[in-house]
Amino acid sequence: MRLLSAFTIVLIIFVLSFSWYPARDAALASNSNPFGEYGITPEGYAQVMFDSGYNLYQRGELQKAIEFFTEAVSAWPDFTKAWEWLARTYQETELYQNAVFAWEQVLRLDPGYEPARYFRRVVEKWEKYGKEAWQKYEAGHVAYGEGDMFAASQHFQQAISENPSFDLPYYWLGVTSLKLGDALNAEWALERFLSMNPGNPEGEFWLREAQREMKRLTR
Repeated sequence: MRLLSAFTIVLIIFVLSFSWYPARDAALASNSNPFGEYGITPEGYAQVMFDSGYNLYQRGELQKAIEFFTEAVSAWPDFTKAWEWLARTYQETELYQNAVFAWEQVLRLDPGYEPARYFRRVVEKWEKYGKEAWQKYEAGHVAYGEGDMFAASQHFQQAISENPSFDLPYYWLGVTSLKLGDALNAEWALERFLSMNPGNPEGEFWLREAQREMKRLTR
């Protein structure tokens, strides 16, 4: 039995390396492990699927890798590593909703895994605001934290250019513009922010500050 099982595993890997999928498709159709009769456990089958998917990922064949990672977690739903690589591959192929779901499965299995929590949050923002807009916005926060108001304002303006409906860059552009002495631009940015967030107390505070500075400059 050991010899037959080993031969079967080798055969699976050989067949899959040529991108031939009848065994995989049969598994999906029947929702079962097609090699169970040979003594291969669902976990063992899932590992073979994962290894094949990982090799495809390494070769840059991401869509094919997704198929094998998906098969791995279908055979073994608690296969944390396969969920993680499925999430990463979805993320890299810009399938953000699918990536969020896969990251949530990682957290279901390992609630304390902080990288999964971080990437789930990031991908949610990419899905909501656009990847480029969010990255520019985050770069602005980094520059702001380092005290580089000019670079921060540039990043916030770029985020607005990427997604004019993204509200937060307007707020931070207003704040950084005011700190740079550009009250006119600060007033414009904060008014835009408040048009999207009426009554926001922080926005109203900084807008009053910008308007006060405008009055001072025009005396």
